[in-house]
Amino acid sequence: MDWTVESKTDRYSFNFKDNSGILLISEAKINGEVTTSPEISFSKEIKNQRINIEIDGIKKFFHVVKSGDIWWIHYEGKVYTVNSMDSGASSTEEQGGLTAPMPGTIQQILVKKGQKVRTGQTLMILEAMKMEHKIKSPTSGEIININYSLGDRVEMGVNLIEIE
Repeated sequence: MDWTVESKTDRYSFNFKDNSGILLISEAKINGEVTTSPEISFSKEIKNQRINIEIDGIKKFFHVVKSGDIWWIHYEGKVYTVNSMDSGASSTEEQGGLTAPMPGTIQQILVKKGQKVRTGQTLMILEAMKMEHKIKSPTSGEIININYSLGDRVEMGVNLIEIE
């Protein structure tokens, strides 16, 4: 998995490897040049919408919520936003997250609690602004909770489904 962040002056790129659900940085680059980075690992707590980060043995946590293409990150009393765009994405009709991209109504639920799903599988259809939005699984795993029912009206950014 690759991740890139740009500031006004620099571009930071990271390659990650998955080690039993914990992401580890395998390579870091600044402006295309490989650089050394501290030992950093990431894990998530779905229930608390929290990301746990360990940097050189020191544990910290961030509260994270995704709304549309924006990640809202709360860390040590400050709020940061990060815009995300899936590689090759060209339409907002198919969302890759498990949150409502905008206010809408649940039209179809295509999975059940306990069901195994694969990356990219459509889990739910949300109708918003007279358009169908496919809520797709960003990862393979098992459905541990479906937070809304057929016909429910949901607000933008709410967590629709939880995957473990």
